[in-house]
Amino acid sequence: YSPVVGGKINAAYARGGAELFKRAVAEATGLVVERHLILTLEKGFLASRLELDRPGPSYTVDTLREARRLFPEDELFFITGADAYRDILTWKEGHRLHELATLVAVARPGYPLEGMPVPVVPLLVPEVGISSTEIRRRIREGESIRFWVPRPVEVYLEKHGFYR
Repeated sequence: YSPVVGGKINAAYARGGAELFKRAVAEATGLVVERHLILTLEKGFLASRLELDRPGPSYTVDTLREARRLFPEDELFFITGADAYRDILTWKEGHRLHELATLVAVARPGYPLEGMPVPVVPLLVPEVGISSTEIRRRIREGESIRFWVPRPVEVYLEKHGFYR
């Protein structure tokens, strides 16, 4: 699971879907809590337990179908890194995702936004020299992550002992 980095909602933060089913329930619950901590600071965002409360593996297409059912009048966005969209046709019904939500591809170094296999809206964000991998390493090695993540996330990760 990818902690929020750089103090803002960003691509690492928005990933969730495909990776949640690979993680233990405790860690997935931590992800929802972490996202809720951040999303409560941003108007127009909603933290959801859709993937956690559904039994079995969680696939993006199933989550988007359920979100569409629950919020039929809302405009839905699925935001993930440009690197993930390169493989989207290997996902369960990946070719249908753009029918359920606007697909937003966040620029990532080394992954051009042109030539995506599905229609996407490109999102250019400033590159931040902070990665989820580096945050996990710092925690594991007892180094501070202050100013690397929002304070509520730092407190939550410390309290629950993630990555130690």
